[in-house]
Amino acid sequence: MSRLILHRGFHRTGTTALQRRLRECRKEMRAHGIEYRDRRLIKEDPLQKRLADLRRTSVVPGRRVARALEVIKTSLTTQTLLVSNETLIGPMPSAADHRLYPHLALFARRLKTLETRLEQESGIKLSVRLTLRDSEEWKQSVYRFRLTRDLPEPEDVFISALKGDLDTCCRPLLDSGLRDVKTMDYSAATPATLERFLDLPSGLIGHLRKSNQSLSDPAISIWRAMMQAGYPVQDDPLREPLNDLLKRKHLPDRGMINQLLERFDLAAVPPQSIPELPD
Repeated sequence: MSRLILHRGFHRTGTTALQRRLRECRKEMRAHGIEYRDRRLIKEDPLQKRLADLRRTSVVPGRRVARALEVIKTSLTTQTLLVSNETLIGPMPSAADHRLYPHLALFARRLKTLETRLEQESGIKLSVRLTLRDSEEWKQSVYRFRLTRDLPEPEDVFISALKGDLDTCCRPLLDSGLRDVKTMDYSAATPATLERFLDLPSGLIGHLRKSNQSLSDPAISIWRAMMQAGYPVQDDPLREPLNDLLKRKHLPDRGMINQLLERFDLAAVPPQSIPELPD
């Protein structure tokens, strides 16, 4: 029986690091009969487009499922197709829309219909995988990401507007009757646990290059202070280096960080949080 494994996120649960590593070992996966696709290919991949359509409203009942069914049949040319894309369940909460994946219940119902038809018509097994994270930690991580997109809200305002949590949010998928659904907590993610979670051969992932969160922590503190003080963040001459630091485009210069910290009367950056600059 062929198999389609859908790793659906959520956002800010280590999906980027996992996808980066899986892209690096595509050749090894093919040797095991596994094809891998992720969100980097969504614009050129009709399969991911049709899967994303499952959360959108439709005038004609069943049309979204039928279209997804047809493209899955033509896309599954290996024993297993693994798709990792957190955007398929909807956009991450933002200042414009604080809701947590409002169409997930609709998505879950259609996914169950798709599962039944795949097995009956094509003998294809559907597996769904979800990575979760502590609710408060996840909300803070979403806020940090939105800061890099010039989020115009203080942290307390943004987080208080986010109703619910990931555990509640994923209930429609867990209660949908899907036969093969697994969840894993972000804190438990290691190469070995991810391989078991995604049913991959042992030793395939090997290692994960996790980002150095300490590089962005000083910038986040500065940005928070700016907004709390009503400072004109958009016009500040230090906005560009601050954004670079938030996005981790390069290793920060200690002088630039201390200049920012002194301006807003914040504590000095611990020396150990700034790595040595490369030659």
